[in-house]
Amino acid sequence: MGGGRQADLEARPLLYGSFMVTNADDEPVYAPIPGYDVLRKTLDARLAEYNEANPVMDLVLFQQARPRPLPPKLNLTLAATRARTALTAAAVTVRTPAAAQAMEHVCRITRIIALPRGNAMLVGVGGSGKQSLARLASFICGYEARAPPGPPAAPCPH
Repeated sequence: MGGGRQADLEARPLLYGSFMVTNADDEPVYAPIPGYDVLRKTLDARLAEYNEANPVMDLVLFQQARPRPLPPKLNLTLAATRARTALTAAAVTVRTPAAAQAMEHVCRITRIIALPRGNAMLVGVGGSGKQSLARLASFICGYEARAPPGPPAAPCPH
């Protein structure tokens, strides 16, 4: 596969969603998402709607997605194996930066929770945006996100 064709295929995300297109009856249609730019604009608009109706959620996640080169340590490993595998440094890049990953995760979460009995366990380090992405996805699906009740307060020893 030629380098240009490969880049064209990787520029368009392999994502589907039911929050981008509606039919004549204003019902969501599960359809392919045409590109990261369209997805970013849609998610930015939905985030603005969320912020109008709820406490402001400052997500600085939706930026232009573009390939990044591998870290220097991995490039050294790549240089050592290039002769054996005939790879070029241009062909081996990290294609999904954090902003694109966040957009993809919102698509995945909306797809899961839109299904009957759909649920997911989001796993990651604290502060990685799991709760914010889940809140945005639930808003997109038309759900109300609520935190579970905390443990009962301990009685006062006095």
